[in-house]
Amino acid sequence: MTKALLMLTVGRGVPDMLAVKYLKPDITLILTTEQGLNSAKHLQNLVKLRFGCKLEILPTTHPYNEYEIKRACRDALEQFSHAEWVMNITSSPKIISIFAMDVAREQNIPCWFLNTDGGEVISLAKTLPIEHQAVFDVTVEEYMDVYQRQHEKRETIEYREKAESWYPTAQVLVQYPQITHQLLRKLRKAQEGKKQNESLSLKFGINAKPLIQELASSKSSFLVIDKETSDTLDCTISGGEKRKFLCGDWLEVFVCKEVEKAGFAQDYQWGYKVYHEKDIYELDLALTSRGLLFIGECKTDNDPFTKNSEYLDTIDANAGLLGRAYVSKFFITNHPNPLSVSSYQTFQQQAAQKKIRIINADELPNIGEILKQEVIKPTYPRI
Repeated sequence: MTKALLMLTVGRGVPDMLAVKYLKPDITLILTTEQGLNSAKHLQNLVKLRFGCKLEILPTTHPYNEYEIKRACRDALEQFSHAEWVMNITSSPKIISIFAMDVAREQNIPCWFLNTDGGEVISLAKTLPIEHQAVFDVTVEEYMDVYQRQHEKRETIEYREKAESWYPTAQVLVQYPQITHQLLRKLRKAQEGKKQNESLSLKFGINAKPLIQELASSKSSFLVIDKETSDTLDCTISGGEKRKFLCGDWLEVFVCKEVEKAGFAQDYQWGYKVYHEKDIYELDLALTSRGLLFIGECKTDNDPFTKNSEYLDTIDANAGLLGRAYVSKFFITNHPNPLSVSSYQTFQQQAAQKKIRIINADELPNIGEILKQEVIKPTYPRI
């Protein structure tokens, strides 16, 4: 039998795209208002390009006229009276939804509302067998396309593959937060004025030996121990991609791999660029789950909290481009003792005002499960 989808929408495109992607209807009709017409046209092009589905936009309707809305719904359904219809009201205003649901009950057809927070499809008027998890399967790329954002991965494929293969090194760095913090501080100071491909000589106290030995003996060998005394370790760190990884990318890779292991996300990306007009926005972390977007800034600065306005404003601005209230925001740092930093309390307060969840070094070993719980029970309600 012919499958048909009638969508009532005024703007939020993700649930509409998800319905088309899951149902793969033979016929899709959109009923919208003048306000939602541009979004409907974008969705029309998007589903044709991505899923090969044709979508027809019906004449716009008045957002508050009960007779006009119900008449438009009935006329749409009568165009293909023998089709197996599903109606989707997720993105429509409440008044339009109420009138449309009346028609769905009258015609005895399922009327869908996609509850992204709960990861479930509520089928009003008539039930329909649904694979709930499959409905919300959206990639980061598809999500960006809905919001009409050009995007690309930040680094070359070759570097990304190497960086991801160095995940075991990132695990070691997380295991020793205090020493890692010391290592990064010394590394950044030593490379000031140096070229990226130059080797650097560093001296550490003997307390750093557990981490230094791990980095020297690992399969990837990130440094060489030149000399060891009872008090110190003299080391050489080579330049190039490994040093770049140590300076910050390791945290992004670590978080992404932990998300992968936790198994709750449909897609997860690190080092992502988003373009808006002439501006470039960087997302250290972007992942999708239940049709929602989660973004994070991953920082390994010696003191990432003094720059609270810069970092928190960046996260908030990125969310504003990509759905705002439907985006969960995180500031992730490997700082081992944030309470020792005088600016941390102010940082916490500003993060809370912007609904940004802070994740510090002591939580990094469990970050996969922490983010998984943020999907189910967010610290800050998304809507």
